[in-house]
Amino acid sequence: MTARANIDELQATLGKYLKMVQAGETIIITEKEREIAMLSPITTERQVLMTLAQEGKARLGSGKRWQGASIEVDMSHASVTQAIIEARENGGKNL
Repeated sequence: MTARANIDELQATLGKYLKMVQAGETIIITEKEREIAMLSPITTERQVLMTLAQEGKARLGSGKRWQGASIEVDMSHASVTQAIIEARENGGKNL
């Protein structure tokens, strides 16, 4: 279920809305009737990911796009995996 709260109401009764979120509800936050944010429960997937990160089995991204090297891949192959392997073997040149 989704509830709505304007920013002034949310500030005045934050505890009430946090209990709603803990119960699984999503809150749409508005200012002057314009939606500005969403407050929602942590997903099961996020909880699993956080556990894996704490155990050193996963690494959380920074949110920034990776600027590393890239290779051109000929996508006319039947297998994407095979296309990537061949592109790597050819020094990243298009096949």
